[in-house]
Amino acid sequence: MISNILFMVSIGLQLTAAIYALLLIRITGRKLAWILISTALFLMAWRRIVSFISILTTGKHVSLDIPEVIALIISILMLLGVLLIRDYFRSINLADARRKKAEEEIKRTVAELKRSNEELQQFAYIASHDLQEPLRMIASYLQLIERRYRGKLDKDADEFITFAVDGANRLQDMIMGLLAYSRVETRGKPFEDVNAAEILGNAISNLKIIIEENGAVITAGSLPVIRGDENQLIQLFQNLIANAIKFKSEKPPYIHISAERKDAEWLFSVKDNGIGIAQEYKERIFNIFQRLHGREYPGVGIGLSICRRIVEKHGGKIYFESEIGKGTIFYFTIPIKENGKT
Repeated sequence: MISNILFMVSIGLQLTAAIYALLLIRITGRKLAWILISTALFLMAWRRIVSFISILTTGKHVSLDIPEVIALIISILMLLGVLLIRDYFRSINLADARRKKAEEEIKRTVAELKRSNEELQQFAYIASHDLQEPLRMIASYLQLIERRYRGKLDKDADEFITFAVDGANRLQDMIMGLLAYSRVETRGKPFEDVNAAEILGNAISNLKIIIEENGAVITAGSLPVIRGDENQLIQLFQNLIANAIKFKSEKPPYIHISAERKDAEWLFSVKDNGIGIAQEYKERIFNIFQRLHGREYPGVGIGLSICRRIVEKHGGKIYFESEIGKGTIFYFTIPIKENGKT
């Protein structure tokens, strides 16, 4: 009697394994493979069912021998194996679903950030452009008041007018800087092959007056052909050179520009002998409108922000090494393309 029960349990386990194998089609999506496996399991169970019916019809009992015990163990292992595979694929599907959901969320976030960035750029351009005219009028009238009434009012009035004119001029410079910053994205041109030596030459030509006034010496090593926006790259070199001249030491400014290939990118360096920058400002210095010095140095703190924006648009990065009183080296990278030039 016990042997008959164990035989039926063995058959039940095999049938359950076959049914679960069919359910794995829905979980894994591998239809043909699991149909074949399930069919094989059903055939094994059907063979034992036929044997069991044959034994019962003859009035015999199933003998509880070693083969039957092994058959029962195999049936248990078959069911456990199918259940473990089911749980494994369920975990995979769950992880895959979570991954897809995360990817979709990232795509939505990126799209939202892109849209917000475009709106912000457009807002910055419109705001800075539309603010120029009324601010120009304010500055003009303040300068007119300063010329006409200086010395005719009391000392405090002259001082207040000076402060107002200076504030209007600085605000005008900030708006012009914001406009230039937004134009890196809105006014960019398609990338093309350009000679970095010619770009540097144009930047030096644009800075001819301040170079001569400060007695600056600019030298350069061999510079490569790179791929990018010519006007923006000129502005990049121009801003870095102008920055080196502005923050000069007691010695005449000496600036050296060089480039070397590093794996899949060109590494440019602009080295000066200026006052230097503390390393604690390595991130802050590239933030828009961030100034590390007082009014003794002109500017509104946007030149290096534009440099970083240009370099990042070209797929590179910008950073510096410096020591107070011993000058600064600004580094920036430009990726090299597969055509052998850049």
